[in-house]
Amino acid sequence: MTFFGGAKELRKAEQRAVKDWEVEAARLFGPGYGAWRLAKGQELHCQVKGPEFECLAAANPCRER
Repeated sequence: MTFFGGAKELRKAEQRAVKDWEVEAARLFGPGYGAWRLAKGQELHCQVKGPEFECLAAANPCRER
């Protein structure tokens, strides 16, 4: 995708979605579950909304053992 801001803007939107997921997972399940890198079943979907990208991150929170 190269709409509007191109790959740089898409990456920023992806990073925002992942950060939002981490904050919400930690809030709901505790700080040990707020790491995207540990989550299983990661999905990241983005679409163009007007002049910018909107992304949604979804996964099952997991913690280190």
